[in-house]
Amino acid sequence: MMSSLRNKKILKQLFLYGITGVVLNLLGFGVYVAITWFGIEPKLAMTFLYGLGVLISFFVNKHLVFGAQYTGYGVFVKFVLAHIGGYIINFLLLYYFYDSMGYAHIVVQLAAIFIVAFYLFIVFKFLVFKKSSSILERSI
Repeated sequence: MMSSLRNKKILKQLFLYGITGVVLNLLGFGVYVAITWFGIEPKLAMTFLYGLGVLISFFVNKHLVFGAQYTGYGVFVKFVLAHIGGYIINFLLLYYFYDSMGYAHIVVQLAAIFIVAFYLFIVFKFLVFKKSSSILERSI
């Protein structure tokens, strides 16, 4: 019974994380494509958008997805550290597949979105917002 409730909680958080992630990443990817089309180097564009995305997603994930009630800077620091890991993964994917292997940067960045999103959900769920509940759970 307890395991079933825990699984249901994780699935609800994963659902909200997915929905908000799709919306935020579609917007971010659209901006990425636009600014690289205007000649901004792909890794520089990704770096700028990654920083902006961290700030926006902190508030979305903290309040909507994981329902965190934390105050202070500790959770934000953990969130930023998680994103530094995600940034390194993203950068290395672009470096290897775009710079070294010659794949189209747009395809590499699109794949990186999903790889980094999976990594971040695991880190957020079990390290950053480990004692939280999503908005769906608070409304049931």
